[in-house]
This record gives sequence, structure tokens and C-alpha cells, in this order.
Amino acid sequence: QIVNHLIGNAIKFCARGHRVQVAVRAGPERTLHVVVRDDGPGLDAEQLRRLFQPLDRLGREVSRIPGTGLGLSIAARLARAMGGQIDARSVPGQGCEFVLVLPRYDD
Repeated sequence: QIVNHLIGNAIKFCARGHRVQVAVRAGPERTLHVVVRDDGPGLDAEQLRRLFQPLDRLGREVSRIPGTGLGLSIAARLARAMGGQIDARSVPGQGCEFVLVLPRYDD
């Protein structure tokens, strides 16, 4: 569900012609990293700071994209409940990168 949401957001917030990339790799200390990267409009530092706040629908003033502002806050809570986390990086005009880090249980 978390990965599905991250990919869906990347597609939703990118204009036609932009790319969304998904990569999965083993991380350090028995972790799994799922990286969702897009080359859309990106976020500024203030938006990144508010990104995981429930009901804080970023860009609603200038966007017609539907949403409630709950998805990322729920995804982050689910990741924490599984012993992981979601990190976000972005540069305005250069897209966003979300990294879901989860513990690996491959014994």
C-alpha cells in the first residue's frame, strides 16, 4: 500500500511527458529501500517540512489535483509501524525522490 501510494502520487503530480522511476535495492543493516523518483515540479524547503502533516494538502491553492492531504501521513505511519520510515528529498524544478526504508526479514 505504501509503495502503491508513493507511485500514485508521483504520477498524479507529474505533468504529461515527465518520468517516474521505481527502484528496489538492499540497503545497509538488513534494510530494503524502495525509491520512487520523478522529474516533476519538485518541492521547496517549506513544503518538504510540511509534507507528512495530516490534512496539509500542499499546493491546493494553485492546483486542481484532487486529494485530502492524508495519504503521505498515513503512509509514514504505516512505515513506522513496520519498523521503517519514509524520507523525501526534492529540489524545486527537479522533481522529488521518496525512499521507503523497511527492515528485511529474509531468514
